[in-house]
Amino acid sequence: MIDGSWVGAEALARWTQPDGSMISPAEFIPLAEQAGLVTALNLYVLSQTLRSLADSDWSRGAPLAVNISAQDLSTPFFASDIARLLDETGVPASALELELTERDIARGNDVIRTAIEELRELGVTIAMDDFGTGYSSLAALADLPVDILKIDRQFLR
Repeated sequence: MIDGSWVGAEALARWTQPDGSMISPAEFIPLAEQAGLVTALNLYVLSQTLRSLADSDWSRGAPLAVNISAQDLSTPFFASDIARLLDETGVPASALELELTERDIARGNDVIRTAIEELRELGVTIAMDDFGTGYSSLAALADLPVDILKIDRQFLR
């Protein structure tokens, strides 16, 4: 960012309570997963994010990252839902980076791998977030269908 241009950003969901205090995603995302609502929540976040991106002067060369879960990728038609949202908003797939945790990608069953490949075929970038917080096999990276590796600070220490 030597010239001051954006190189990327991340859209983060936050839950504000009526009293103004915040509930951490570390608290509400597991609850949404347990209740089977995480995919609906993530599609809503993606929809709002892409609509905001389409209405802004965001640099088309800088990706915007959004976190998703393995549960999303296990949902039938998730990739086609993303394709529909990109089409509706006019945002190019190259502007979207979907982040999964190492734990989610390592689960790597065939359904998840197929969904990741479908998203990559659309032109969406797939990033592994928080590498180094789980199994962290460098040798296994060659077999994972990811474009970007985001290494956790804990692993670097």
